[in-house]
Amino acid sequence: MVQPGVFRSDTRDVGNQIVTSKGSTDYVGVPYGPKARLILIYLQSEGLKSRVVSLGATQTAFMRSLGLSITGGVRGSINAVKEQTLRLTRCQFVLQYTQVGPNGEEHTQMTDARITDGLDFWKSSSGEWNGVVELNQKFHENLLEHAVPLDKRGIAHLVGNSLGLDLYTFFAYRLPKLNKPLELSWSQLQGQVGAEMKQHRQLGARIREILPDVMAAYPEANVEVTPRGLLLKSSPCVVPRTQVRGVSVVDGKILT
Repeated sequence: MVQPGVFRSDTRDVGNQIVTSKGSTDYVGVPYGPKARLILIYLQSEGLKSRVVSLGATQTAFMRSLGLSITGGVRGSINAVKEQTLRLTRCQFVLQYTQVGPNGEEHTQMTDARITDGLDFWKSSSGEWNGVVELNQKFHENLLEHAVPLDKRGIAHLVGNSLGLDLYTFFAYRLPKLNKPLELSWSQLQGQVGAEMKQHRQLGARIREILPDVMAAYPEANVEVTPRGLLLKSSPCVVPRTQVRGVSVVDGKILT
């Protein structure tokens, strides 16, 4: 579960008029859509280099690094990226795990988690904005331990597709770890990537529709559609890598 964060400011010009009066505290909402996913992927990629992540020299540089076109106006991509950045860095995740023991007993754990500990955000007189994000210590430690390499070309192929990005990152994490085939029903997949879909059949139809694009982004993925869901089989990593002093070397090229 994701809880909306709050933002306190002495100015009114924050995002999409989030702050309504001087010194007020307002909920900024939860992150959503492909832009929020691209920002999260960026924070994790850059977080492998440092816990303090720069959002680029300028807003245009940051947005280009996300593979986004740059448009102004109330509904333009500039405002949308700024708002999703604020939402992502201020929200809180509630992680809940329930395990059932051999005698039917249940053990439930709940943990409050954040992605960031701080956001330094500013806007110049020319209208350009910039920022620096400090990743949460625990999140950063888990990132360094469990990071999965992603291919920028694959991400670029799915840049405007929320479910496609979710499936791509899910496959990238899960498939190389499989020791035997794993079939996931539509209902199980709904818990992983389809929370926005109200019905399992709706999710199944949508996955069937976009799966060719996901497979084009991850050609090595060994995934089959079944009447009940998806059959996952062990697959090579999205990109082969070795780790050299924190820099990912892929096929002899350094990925940044």
